[in-house]
Amino acid sequence: MTKTELNKMLFALTVLVAAATAQGAQTADDMTIGRFGSPPAETQTVSESRKTRSREGDDDACKCVPYYLCRDNDHSVPDRNFLSFEQNPCEETVEVCCKNPDSTVPKVVRETEDLKGCGYRFPNGVDYIPNLDNEQNSDNSNFGEFPWVVAFLETSNGSYVGSGAIIHPEVIVTAAHVISSYKDSPGNLKIRAGEWDFKTTMETYPHQEREAQQIKIHPDFHRRNLRNDIALIQLSEPLKFENHVNTICLPEQDESFDQSSGCLQTGWPRTSFNDSTPGIMNKVEMHMIPHSRCNDQLKMTRLSPLYMLHSSFVCSGGDDANICKLCGGAPLVCPSGGADRYKLVGLIAWSIGCNLIETPGMSVAVSNFRTWIDSQIKEWGYNNSSYI
Repeated sequence: MTKTELNKMLFALTVLVAAATAQGAQTADDMTIGRFGSPPAETQTVSESRKTRSREGDDDACKCVPYYLCRDNDHSVPDRNFLSFEQNPCEETVEVCCKNPDSTVPKVVRETEDLKGCGYRFPNGVDYIPNLDNEQNSDNSNFGEFPWVVAFLETSNGSYVGSGAIIHPEVIVTAAHVISSYKDSPGNLKIRAGEWDFKTTMETYPHQEREAQQIKIHPDFHRRNLRNDIALIQLSEPLKFENHVNTICLPEQDESFDQSSGCLQTGWPRTSFNDSTPGIMNKVEMHMIPHSRCNDQLKMTRLSPLYMLHSSFVCSGGDDANICKLCGGAPLVCPSGGADRYKLVGLIAWSIGCNLIETPGMSVAVSNFRTWIDSQIKEWGYNNSSYI
């Protein structure tokens, strides 16, 4: 073997060893790049607690600020069209990337317009907020779209507990199983009205928080099988009704919604059962399923052919419906005799698994309990004009 051939062999061996060493020391970022490709070049600096980002080749950078600090013509969301996250680097849902933000502009607080009655939905929201995530997640609601929805939080640490609906300035209705553990210590529970995205406080209208003063569980509630799963919460002080905080209408006693479509289940999802801070309020379109058909469908599940669905539940489903992504007590509403007006039909109770075809979700049949709700409202010294 010549000296030249020997040198070539040594060089090849060196390359192989170096490659093996590099592969063994590969980082998570290396593997991500290998699988998905290199991301676009990007520089990132921090200024005044906000991220300023520019992409390679841009003439100038823009700064992520609350949308009300940016003029429409200076705004990275042209004509208020939603862009994907890749096109807009802001992390807050209510921020826009602005080239010349005006930091002297105070936070906008809109005047409350003439309030409508109960049950009015605002499909486009009550104020423009550049919810850039809507394009990627069509389940996201708009800010103030459902003014009656409230969240329950632990008073001590703010952990998310579940959802309910406003029926009076001082009364919330929800599923009993969500809050029954607080019955003897209502002060450990607080409600938050006017919330939209738990991960920001930059919405135009602020949310309102009240402590629970008294919790009334339906006397026939069964914790084991969730029959008659309904409860009322009396608040420590009234809510102030605004564009994004208002009541939902209640159905008449025994009113039927078996044939209703275009219904909506609303509430906050958890990314996991250990996640105590949800994100943006979700909405899931539903149609109602007659009780007898629902019972037949449930008999085909692990509940067995002998199962009988109790009359205190209503059933709903949809082409892409998945109520188990929302937490207990989330309101189910159906259209009621007018444009964008709804009645409260149900409150999430339980389901059999998730994403199962032809398997309905079960909610509390609110119309079964209208007489009980009226009597409790009267006992507390209120009238029922706020939900009719």
